[in-house]
Amino acid sequence: MSTGEHQITLARRDEPTSTGDWVYRAEGLKASVYINRRLFQPGQSPDSITLTAADGVFRVPGAHDPDILTRRIARLEHRAAAKRAHAAACLSSAHALGARADRLRGATG
Repeated sequence: MSTGEHQITLARRDEPTSTGDWVYRAEGLKASVYINRRLFQPGQSPDSITLTAADGVFRVPGAHDPDILTRRIARLEHRAAAKRAHAAACLSSAHALGARADRLRGATG
């Protein structure tokens, strides 16, 4: 498993939530951190917050874990093969029904 960063800086959104809490997020990541307004002095909140961890636990924007990607590729390939098999079965059934319809038209016509 790949390791991440030991430190990450989160930037504050311009406006607080409807409850007055602040939202911080790292550029390039789709994750947000919501911080209760009571953590800061009234009317004050920093523009950015830096979080630090002993282990490299923070994601790096644009970096992906190779193990996760390998599993995802295998899952998508399996799903594609199943869909191809289903499509082939549907096409075969459609051809059989078409042939049956042609036989029925010939018998009545």
